[in-house]
Amino acid sequence: MKLQFSALAFSMLFFALGCKKDDIKYPSAFYAEKLVVKSETRMFNHEGEITDPTVIADYIKNVDYFRAEDAQKDAGTHMVTLKSSSQAEFGLNQSVREFNYKKVGNQFLFNSVVMILDVPNQTDFKRNLFKHTNYDNPPGQVINFPTHREVKVAEGDGSELRFIRMAYYAYTSYQGGGSGVSGLAFNEFNHKALQLMKPGDMVAFKMYEVVCKRR
Repeated sequence: MKLQFSALAFSMLFFALGCKKDDIKYPSAFYAEKLVVKSETRMFNHEGEITDPTVIADYIKNVDYFRAEDAQKDAGTHMVTLKSSSQAEFGLNQSVREFNYKKVGNQFLFNSVVMILDVPNQTDFKRNLFKHTNYDNPPGQVINFPTHREVKVAEGDGSELRFIRMAYYAYTSYQGGGSGVSGLAFNEFNHKALQLMKPGDMVAFKMYEVVCKRR
């Protein structure tokens, strides 16, 4: 009888630990404190990685996103309000954007409520730069432009969130010119995109982290 009671007590304790409630209080507003570099710039073309620092510096010299740590534009600004265990708001007042999110372990994956039209005429390589995506109408499956939902990725808990940010610059050269796309995304680089690169394609990326505290 004593052994059975001990087994029952252990089972209840295990169940209680497994069902531990989230430590986040709703609503919780998080403000950016600083942006820190997580990894330095890496550059690739269709043949592989380019490691010559002179070539890399020349490629990104006119793209300010790769120097975001100097500007610290986000410092002190509102980043996100977690309204509930599945809904969040980015921005304030007239610029509020609604997102749904899921929390798995210490990772938060945010998906915008509003659909966004893709930039037309993008190559498969450029369209697949981001690791985390959410397409409503995948490319090639609809007549009109494909649409997607913006994705943001963060890690943390009830007192601190660390948003992943990626500076990127992808360029395709062709006879008579070329075209490029750049930005500072809340996402990670998709290394599978390297397999889609063709002669004339180049890409550079640099990883950051925005440290946000609850107020």
